Amino acid sequence: MKRALLLSVCLMTLVGCGGGATIDASSQAAFDASIERLSKDLEPQKAMEFQASIVMVMLSSVDVTDLMSASSPDAMQEKLQKELHGLTVDEVIAKAKSLK
Repeated sequence: MKRALLLSVCLMTLVGCGGGATIDASSQAAFDASIERLSKDLEPQKAMEFQASIVMVMLSSVDVTDLMSASSPDAMQEKLQKELHGLTVDEVIAKAKSLK
């Protein structure tokens, strides 16, 4: 848990320093567009790793109480997307690797 917190703090610091294009989770449309924009310039293997990492990070942030208390599927989706907001491709991949 401490390792995950430390990683999160480091990632936020890097994002604050302007580490390149990031995921925008301010809306569903912005989220989808930023994922597409980030993915399009990647080599096929890295794009697959990025997509798999997105799924892993999002799924790791779900617990039973979240599922039971979510007021709607849209609210749950928004919570999951916020886990990725502001992260670069490499940060998403690093976060997923830290969860393994």
